Amino acid sequence: MIFKNSSTNLRANVNVTGGGKRVRYYVGGSYYNEGGVFNPADNLRFDPQVKYQKFNFRANVDIDITSSTELGISMSNQYEIKRRLGVDMATMYNNALSVPPTAVVPIYSDGTLARPDVGANPYLDMNYTGFSQDFYNNAQSLISLTQDFSEIVTPGLKFNVKFSWDARNESTEDKRMSPSTYIATGRDENGNLIFNKNRDGNDYMKLAVSNRGSHSMNLESSFTYENLFAEKHRVSGLALFTMREYKDNFPGSDYIKSFPQKNIGIAGRATYSFMDKYFAEFNFGYNGSENFAPNKRFGFFPSGALGYMISNEDFWQPISNVINHLKFKGSYGEIGNDKIGGNRRFAFNSEMNTNIGGYNFGRDNIQWIAGIATGHPGNDAVSWETAKRQM
Repeated sequence: MIFKNSSTNLRANVNVTGGGKRVRYYVGGSYYNEGGVFNPADNLRFDPQVKYQKFNFRANVDIDITSSTELGISMSNQYEIKRRLGVDMATMYNNALSVPPTAVVPIYSDGTLARPDVGANPYLDMNYTGFSQDFYNNAQSLISLTQDFSEIVTPGLKFNVKFSWDARNESTEDKRMSPSTYIATGRDENGNLIFNKNRDGNDYMKLAVSNRGSHSMNLESSFTYENLFAEKHRVSGLALFTMREYKDNFPGSDYIKSFPQKNIGIAGRATYSFMDKYFAEFNFGYNGSENFAPNKRFGFFPSGALGYMISNEDFWQPISNVINHLKFKGSYGEIGNDKIGGNRRFAFNSEMNTNIGGYNFGRDNIQWIAGIATGHPGNDAVSWETAKRQM
């Protein structure tokens, strides 16, 4: 029997919240285990059953250092284990559903592995092809500090800084087998099965391991301001600084991928509204990308908007039960993109191409010399892709 009547699932969750006036915390965790739907034979060498396990953990702590200073710490981790058959799942399901149980011998009485000359043996695919196991680990951390300057400098002024570092690592472990298989063609005079080998293999388990992963760091700091004057004039502002670095942990032989990707920028926003009816807003971004030459790395992208909330006018009140919110708004701005296409980085540098063949050299042309040529030509004038937007 290939499939079980049911699979076993287990789920457990733990959450704890507490703290006092100055310190507040939350700790939570969960565990999930899902069994497979297949019914493999007992195997002392390995367990071919499909399985899935996941662990989750999160902890948040908020600390009031002073009445106007708050420190926040957040950490989380997800860990997953996925176990697969040695054959592709789609192939396994297709063979299990398309091959009738009486059409093929799962295994001969003396333990010889059976496989038809035409078609498949789902029993063999499930129990004697090995297994694969995937590991996923995702860790995230964030620390932040918020300072309220309302009583120190001016009401409505706040400062915040955040720093995060994240890491994701994955690996796949393949342990595969390709044993010899036979088909019985009859019996000899003693009643013993006569076998014909239709696949030459062995019982050794081959190992292949692959790794993937990345890590990133993000820094963000900002000043925000919001205040209302004379109950008519509402103003707000934002000054923001951001910096990001991303690194591929396993770039392989790709020299370009071995360099981290870095971005830096500042942004600002100023808004004004009069009696919550008339609105004006200005934004800008000044962003830098390592994809461009030193004198082309930064781009300035401004935008502005005007709005009129007609539904806040006194003359609108008689029909506010029909349309309670109506606003007219117009905006115009410029945006930038440093992804220049082709998934290419450092376009200002020329790249060499060594995969273009070569030629024979020397006496009797026995010495092979690999060819080399310019690949992508460098362009030190390439810069931000820009677009103007209006609405």
